[in-house]
Amino acid sequence: MRLFFLIYLMSAVSLATTFKEKHFDPFAARLIDRTSLTILLAGGATVAAVNPHDDSIREDWKAHQKMSSSQASVGDYIGTGGLGVLITAGQYLWDENPNHYQSHVRALTYSTLATYALKYSFGRRRPGGSQSPHSFPSGHTSTIFATATAMTYTYGWKGALVTYPIAIFVGLSRLADDAHWASDLVGGAVVGFLTARASTYDFDENSATSTAMMVYPVFHNDSLGAGLYVSF
Repeated sequence: MRLFFLIYLMSAVSLATTFKEKHFDPFAARLIDRTSLTILLAGGATVAAVNPHDDSIREDWKAHQKMSSSQASVGDYIGTGGLGVLITAGQYLWDENPNHYQSHVRALTYSTLATYALKYSFGRRRPGGSQSPHSFPSGHTSTIFATATAMTYTYGWKGALVTYPIAIFVGLSRLADDAHWASDLVGGAVVGFLTARASTYDFDENSATSTAMMVYPVFHNDSLGAGLYVSF
């Protein structure tokens, strides 16, 4: 019995070590490399720039009803992670490269962990009289941006062309629902992008044939939009 327990314990330790080496150590290294730190600083600066305008952006959306409630409901559903799970299942079943679905699963997992850690750390109240202290960052936005970024790093511009417009739609639906401040959306987008980038190990960003893309928030005249940066 003791021998069986010892073998079981050694196997568990071996599996844990293998898991750490494959799914955590490379992620942690990419999360703190120069590119990630630059994106983090730029994202933090953007959050700080948008934050003073949160009230005016909210009032503008309430006054002009820029998205119907039915459209916002669709965005709410997509942002819960349902789309990401469906895409991951499709990758598992039909994509011959197992690294693709694994990197997507890592992106969704680490994005969720980071989002909830930040939500409980900041304790920000939601708009609309909600008593929830978990507004920053937007979980819907971080989840869908993690999926969009994972698809971009895996499938290039084709993945970005399909998924980033959906990610932007989901983020804006949270404004339409009066569930988040604009700066919450920016924070969520940064979290999703960073965790997905760090979760993808087999993408050579320095290759001459690689195409790197980033969607970034644009603030102008109390309106929040998005821009696309592409490097070839």
